[in-house]
Amino acid sequence: MDYDETVSKVMIMLKEKAVCSNSRKSHRDCYEFFRLFIKKRNEEYSYCIRESWLSEIKTELPRQRCAIWIQYVYQLEEMDSTGTIITHVK
Repeated sequence: MDYDETVSKVMIMLKEKAVCSNSRKSHRDCYEFFRLFIKKRNEEYSYCIRESWLSEIKTELPRQRCAIWIQYVYQLEEMDSTGTIITHVK
């Protein structure tokens, strides 16, 4: 997965679907936080890095934000594999 390209596609789709600005900001914050995690480890996006990050945020973030960010990461994978996001985007 080209992480930055996939994030860009998600963000464009959210805007096109008129997702509220607070939700788009939450997505952007999640993706930036995850990007920093990936860069600190000098790695590319992978399922292993995703699982490491998810384990870490579960201990660092409030439960509600963590649950939402987990959903956002899976939306990235959905966008990468299908070219769209069907699940949980309103």
